[in-house]
Amino acid sequence: MRIAHCQYEPWCSDFDHNLARFAEGLARADEERAAIVSFPECFLTGYPDTEEEAWRGAFATDSDEMMQVLDVSAKHEVLAIVGFNETRGSDLYNTCAVVHRGHLLGTYSKCAAYMKFHTQGRDFPVWTHQGVTFGVIICADGGYIEPARILALKGAQVIFAPHFNSI
Repeated sequence: MRIAHCQYEPWCSDFDHNLARFAEGLARADEERAAIVSFPECFLTGYPDTEEEAWRGAFATDSDEMMQVLDVSAKHEVLAIVGFNETRGSDLYNTCAVVHRGHLLGTYSKCAAYMKFHTQGRDFPVWTHQGVTFGVIICADGGYIEPARILALKGAQVIFAPHFNSI
């Protein structure tokens, strides 16, 4: 299985710019015949410094923004793991969506949320693609053994760990 990663810099609260970069990354991953491509933590919304900024760009999994993400992914073969600030009721999560060919396969929300305004995730889902079972942890989650251990116990053969990196 060929796996790719796009370490593009997201623009905070500029969904249109980030969506265009997402489309570029999917096209490049397809050209390289990757089966899975991952993008950075909070890629679609940018990584916010403040709670106000986080809420400004955040969206829900049933929003118009997510429908646009799915529309873009429908044009490509590669499965994508992409981060965003997710609204869920009155809570805000640091989440990665797993999307493939226009379908939202599921989400994972960071359990060791670094920013105090993010709610801690509690679920550790796994997915299977082309016979490979995988899970996702986000950045600081990797500093603790339990998230990876839980995914391994659920059968994950590969664990993706998207990070935001301002270097």
